[in-house]
Amino acid sequence: MASSKKYDKPSILKHAAMQIISGGSAGFVEICMMHPLDVIKTRFQIQRGADDPSRYTSIFDAFKKMFRNEGPLSFYKGILPPILAETPKRAVKV
Repeated sequence: MASSKKYDKPSILKHAAMQIISGGSAGFVEICMMHPLDVIKTRFQIQRGADDPSRYTSIFDAFKKMFRNEGPLSFYKGILPPILAETPKRAVKV
């Protein structure tokens, strides 16, 4: 026979802690996934004219050139400020 133990609801404090951790984790993961696209968008915005030798012709060209010339970590340059802003914001957002 199955246990007749009643399911205990977590305390308010435990529930709040779980919500904060879940929200903070979601914000962290979102930044880690979207930051490379934001870096590429910014690089497109600051490109000089058509005569620029380092000009990107497409998003795939930007990925390829950044990976080849600067390495895989180049997609995460400047990620610390967005993480420090977004993680707590998402943690406390209702």
